[in-house]
Amino acid sequence: MCKRHWFMVPPPIRRRVWGTYRPGQCDDKNPSKEWIAAADDAIAAVFSFERDRAKRKPQLPFSQ
Repeated sequence: MCKRHWFMVPPPIRRRVWGTYRPGQCDDKNPSKEWIAAADDAIAAVFSFERDRAKRKPQLPFSQ
């Protein structure tokens, strides 16, 4: 996740992601179920934030 999106993740979820991370898990492709759940929650938090932000953004009328 890029820095901008990472800091959209609520701090408790960020702590879960780091707390369940195991060095080398990206190399051996064997992350724990707890880390996967935390990462999924982080992704969902960013998705929700971005979705809500898009809804608040004024829509420009379609011009022809």
